[in-house]
Amino acid sequence: IAPFAPFHSAHDTRFVDVLQAATLLGARPEGYCLGVQVENMYPEQMTIGLTPTVEAAVPFLVQSVVAFLVNRGVEVRDKQTGRLVRSPE
Repeated sequence: IAPFAPFHSAHDTRFVDVLQAATLLGARPEGYCLGVQVENMYPEQMTIGLTPTVEAAVPFLVQSVVAFLVNRGVEVRDKQTGRLVRSPE
């Protein structure tokens, strides 16, 4: 998201770049970002996968994204049952 983060490859299109390009084209879209903060940006040893703390946060993130979408009128269905997900009261 950071506008001054370095590119790592030609495939690094940042969210802020998309919003800036839209502005150049005359559009003014709203942008939202929901995510999980990494636990340690500079670990002593790189590993593949999520840390236990971050992995434990993923279900809450999924619930948050679903609630965010449902509250904005997006039809979301439970993958296993096919039932519509309702907005939490």
